[in-house]
Amino acid sequence: MTSQTLSQLLVLLLCGISSVRIFFIQDTRSDPIATVPSIAVVVSLMNILAFGCGPIECANLALSIFAFIINFRSLLRFRAKLVVDHYSILFVLSSILNLILAAVLLVFVLYYRPSKANLKKFNVRESSYSFYGNFSQGFKRIDKIFALNSALVKRYRALSPKSQDAATSAGDSASAEDENIVLFVPNECSAIQDYEPILVKLAHDGYTVYAADFFPEDLHWFNDWRDFKPFRRPLMRWAKLYNKKAYKEATMQKHQNLLDSYNSLAKMLDIKKGTFVFALSDDGLNDGGAVLHSASPDLIFGSFDIGDVPGNPTPGYGPVQQTDPIFARFLGLKRDRSLYMPSHIATVAEEKIRVTQEITAKVLGSKEN
Repeated sequence: MTSQTLSQLLVLLLCGISSVRIFFIQDTRSDPIATVPSIAVVVSLMNILAFGCGPIECANLALSIFAFIINFRSLLRFRAKLVVDHYSILFVLSSILNLILAAVLLVFVLYYRPSKANLKKFNVRESSYSFYGNFSQGFKRIDKIFALNSALVKRYRALSPKSQDAATSAGDSASAEDENIVLFVPNECSAIQDYEPILVKLAHDGYTVYAADFFPEDLHWFNDWRDFKPFRRPLMRWAKLYNKKAYKEATMQKHQNLLDSYNSLAKMLDIKKGTFVFALSDDGLNDGGAVLHSASPDLIFGSFDIGDVPGNPTPGYGPVQQTDPIFARFLGLKRDRSLYMPSHIATVAEEKIRVTQEITAKVLGSKEN
């Protein structure tokens, strides 16, 4: 299971614990379980901040708030150190309703859980790095756990059995020292997690992949509160599907935003001169390769838009049949646990990378001669 699914299940577990006690607590006693719904509300809010304002996150927040409301009087009694000798009929019925809703959501979460690329099976290590800053002044890495960040970078790199210990000890560095590097920035409708099976497959096949989500103050899409991290992706998807005018207005600077993102990512990684770097995009940089190369001639050697892969059913969104089955239903598609399409997309991208490497080698060889 993904960390997002586990976080969703944690909220449901907390809500279930707060409701199921009506069947077990019979004697007069204090009621510390009344504090559990408060924890559920906090976890729900943290899930929204971490994973976005998705349907399940919103449903979990509503359920945890409902549990908090029906347990509010019990919480006050507990803080006043009063004991509970019985539960009212209204409280019992409300708790049963809360328990039923939690059970329904549990089935929904398990059925629509995203498919996860098994890092251990693919022998790939994932590392995450947080940065704070903006496009105009640059980004600096931050190490504080609860510090606000404006960029998240994830690295996917294959590990050989002999190099696992060494890689673990060096895993806290965000600098790029590999020979074949792939840069990827999701577009305005997606996030890194929507593409993870593709990125893991690329890493398994020998490429070091750096993927970044950017949320700096000078990255303008809607130019209002909708640019806030938890809301941007779902509202962009809604606009793209149901409000073409709003989407067109929001993406007028799309090309420049993506170019700024890729150039900032390259600078954040401190890539050595002469390193082969390939930029992948999804429905965002069809003609961006030349621009990227002119902006960073020593770094970017080519680009490819995976939205152009033949047979890709969801260009611009990532393989959501695997990574976001609920959204796939909105697109009229069924969930797919096979990971075939992410693997196919990665294979096509690798062929484009190999062709670019061959052309680059010939060009560099002719210059030396």
